[in-house]
Amino acid sequence: MQEHLSPSAPIPPPAAAASHAAPIPEGCPTPLAWQEVLASVERDGRASEFVDDDAVVRQIVLGDGPPLWFLNGFTGDSRLYALLAWLLRDRFECRLVDIDWRAAPPAPAALTDGLADALTGAMRAAGGGPPILYGADYGACLAIAIAARSQDAVRAMILQGGFLRLRDSWTERLLAAIGRRVRRPTGTLAAWRTIQESNHRHWFPPMDPTRWEFLMQNRGATSVADLSRRLRAASAIDLRPRLSQVRAPALVLRTEGDGRVRSSAQDELVERLPRVSEEMLHTTGHFAFLTHPHRVAKLVRAFADSLLPSPATPPAP
Repeated sequence: MQEHLSPSAPIPPPAAAASHAAPIPEGCPTPLAWQEVLASVERDGRASEFVDDDAVVRQIVLGDGPPLWFLNGFTGDSRLYALLAWLLRDRFECRLVDIDWRAAPPAPAALTDGLADALTGAMRAAGGGPPILYGADYGACLAIAIAARSQDAVRAMILQGGFLRLRDSWTERLLAAIGRRVRRPTGTLAAWRTIQESNHRHWFPPMDPTRWEFLMQNRGATSVADLSRRLRAASAIDLRPRLSQVRAPALVLRTEGDGRVRSSAQDELVERLPRVSEEMLHTTGHFAFLTHPHRVAKLVRAFADSLLPSPATPPAP
């Protein structure tokens, strides 16, 4: 199947398309036919796996270049990043990461460090040098935890919705509490879906309701028990004492709709991280990598270009 950026017209690879297509206004990028892009990522991505004593780190590898690893948040799996990785595959070796525990997962207080151990091992085994880490909410927390372990483990971090300590809302506290007893998928909780609709639905393209349903189905498949464990893990850790060990530069991606608690957490990141810049994504909502992946890709490229040498340009024939 041919890759498409719109339902009707095939396009050349991104680098070639950029030289021929008319400029696209930043607020109105060409819509991605996400089903076709996801199918392409799943079909053409290279499978990789790292196994240690505790965990299996599964990866879908797309593209070539400096390594760029995508770390999952509280809910959902790595396919949520597929559109963004597909757009960046001409510049980076993108790795979409999911982790399974070989036995029972660690207790919540040890979960963040356990995940950081597994990811650090997988990054070293993959080679290619220290990666850039892109993490959203809990994934951003993991990125900082990994960067604090070794000054040469991480090239840079892109943190969206990150935090150094979790100031959870009443709904998050409730989910953390009931998750000890509820094993079914999060999406089966009527209150959860109502809250998601209220907080996030209006940021999604109205002409493409299937993208919203993809988000809900993907995130809703996370069990309440797993969500509860991650929320309790995030509540149990305070990364502030570890910041003296962090040397990797960071880009903090703010999004419209963050709210008071989330905005305060971004303020703390900008204030305390040693080498930090920030960008604001207007009209995107929390899932900018799914609602507006072109705009996020543009920021990722610009940030990477400020840190990494530009890809070699082939000589003219």
